[in-house]
Amino acid sequence: MRTCYQAVFFVSCLLFFTSFPAVAAPLDEARQWVDKGLETARTLPNSDEEAACYENAVQVDPRYAAAHFNLAYVLHQQALEEWRRTGPTWHNTRSLYRALEHYSEAAGLDPSREPAFKNALQVADLLLRPSVRIPPNLYEIRERLRICASAAAETADAGTKQCMSFAAQRAIELEDRIAALLDRQVSSRLVPSEEIRSKLNRTFTRGQSPYKGPKVPLMIRFEMNRCDILPESHGQLRELARALESGTLKDKRILIEGHTQCGDSPEGLRRLSLSRADSVKRYLVDRLQLKEERFEIRGYGDSRPLVPNDTEEHQAMNRRVEFTDYEALRQFKAGVERRSRSGDMDIYDGFY
Repeated sequence: MRTCYQAVFFVSCLLFFTSFPAVAAPLDEARQWVDKGLETARTLPNSDEEAACYENAVQVDPRYAAAHFNLAYVLHQQALEEWRRTGPTWHNTRSLYRALEHYSEAAGLDPSREPAFKNALQVADLLLRPSVRIPPNLYEIRERLRICASAAAETADAGTKQCMSFAAQRAIELEDRIAALLDRQVSSRLVPSEEIRSKLNRTFTRGQSPYKGPKVPLMIRFEMNRCDILPESHGQLRELARALESGTLKDKRILIEGHTQCGDSPEGLRRLSLSRADSVKRYLVDRLQLKEERFEIRGYGDSRPLVPNDTEEHQAMNRRVEFTDYEALRQFKAGVERRSRSGDMDIYDGFY
């Protein structure tokens, strides 16, 4: 009996000590990469070699705030140096977007890290400068500032609170700019199949809002905070199915995008919007007998509002599902990417 207890004790200790390092190892390895980056900075400050160390740290432990902040700082400084020498280019502008991403990640993971908030605002201001010819990605900048504002709300530090105020104000300004550029075509009325068919047969045209191309926003209603489609929207989905089975649309692939309004965490809203897009796909496939391979789904949460979430009517407009000719969109975005390399891009192209 004693031997049995000893065996059980030995196995328990073995399980404990073998499982513990597995938890600590990623953070320890990430710290080693950050330390190596700081050592590299002694001789090669703000170099690609230094950045690579922080990239490795982020890969090992995506929740290590110091790795995100240091990587953002190097990308930020590299882009500023290029701007001083050559002016804004597509290459260094993209580096600034990556810096903004990692600054906001650092702020979200460690709200006490005040420089992350300040630097995120500096990068956002650079990208929004009227003198910069490259159209800003308003959605991306707004989303990153919103993450910063949300994180700053969790700390009592006065300087960080002030940054939160600036970030929140700038995010609201960007909502207004987005709303001014987009056509507000979503409505609560039932959109007939013929109108849907006509809109999905349009082509994407440079210099125009996406909503003038083969895209249709529909107000599909769901249970509160759930992905269950309410019966009042079944008729709208039947009209959509009739359109998709008619004429030139019957063989086209369709992108289904879910959009929600503010209220939950950004990640929670993205999951909800993706689940709702999937519910619409399942209804079209299971209930209305359309082919499953025709559909792709995306969930954008509340990161792409049509209008500011300032009234109940606007909130209802932002709780929408959009349907787009998938192949037409893919081809148009490929053309935008080719133009972006030469700087020949229109302000609307960033919305596709």
